[in-house]
Amino acid sequence: MKIWRAIVTLTVISFLLGCESEQKAMYERYSTRLGNVLDISLGDMPDTEAVTLEDTRDLLRSPTAITIGLLDSYSLRKCGLFQLIADKNSILGKVADPFREFDYQVQFIQQAQRCIEDESIDIDVAQALQSALATKQNELIDVYFSNVLWTSQAMRTQLSASDWLTEADFHHSAATITALKHFNTTLADTHHQRWNAIKPIQPEQETLEKQPIVGPLIFSLHNSTVMLNHINRHLQQHFPHVSCGENRDNTQFRYLTNVLNQQYINVIQIYSAELNQVFYQVSLHIDFLTEDVMPQVIDLVHYHQKFHEANLQHVQLWQSLSKRCGALTQ
Repeated sequence: MKIWRAIVTLTVISFLLGCESEQKAMYERYSTRLGNVLDISLGDMPDTEAVTLEDTRDLLRSPTAITIGLLDSYSLRKCGLFQLIADKNSILGKVADPFREFDYQVQFIQQAQRCIEDESIDIDVAQALQSALATKQNELIDVYFSNVLWTSQAMRTQLSASDWLTEADFHHSAATITALKHFNTTLADTHHQRWNAIKPIQPEQETLEKQPIVGPLIFSLHNSTVMLNHINRHLQQHFPHVSCGENRDNTQFRYLTNVLNQQYINVIQIYSAELNQVFYQVSLHIDFLTEDVMPQVIDLVHYHQKFHEANLQHVQLWQSLSKRCGALTQ
């Protein structure tokens, strides 16, 4: 079910880039040179497809309205909650973005717990606080964290993509992975009701917006899969007709293995290995993207599995050809 939701709700659309990327170009070079040796046309490479999210309006969740007149209770000043609520009801507090809104809700939960335990707080206020606290705890992930993930500009930038991961991304992914790890820890702390252990997420906002990794990783895995499958379909059809073997002219097979070494092993396979490395680093810290309570899920493992299958099939096609043709006589 999660895979189904990942495919359907993570909308993939045709996206024509104004300037062709080196990553797509490497697949096109490989395809063209295979076609030249096989004396066929493998056709044009499929257009790259951008990774997009559903519209913000469809993903935004509204919290339960809590109106218990807490601001009229002077006793809240004694435990520090009065000022927090006043700040939230200020002009700036009312327009807080999802990151700051989440951090406020965590602060409220942490402070309200202390207020309820404060013997100087009126009993009716304590009871009202207990009800508000339970509501906010129940909605911290389902509503507030969900809005961070799917409606904030930072996370929508992080999870969307219209271009490939580059060499620079591979070398500058540590800060983003640390931020994702923070999100995962926040999710775990909430599930285990470790309310006082939850730390603000707003400090991670800039990193997540300016250094997107997850969306470009999905884009790269998905489009690599599409392009390699395109090549695989042609090789499945034409490799059986390659003339080779003992006492036969192995020129075509020799030329093909040169293309394999120069274009796949020395270029595409190196890029694929880098994608694998980033996947294994990122996948440890994104449990929050597959939460069933969310309005949308992204199953990164699904995209990686398809990528792995395409590469495995490609290797097996070459292995089958090599087994049939035997060792080359240089």
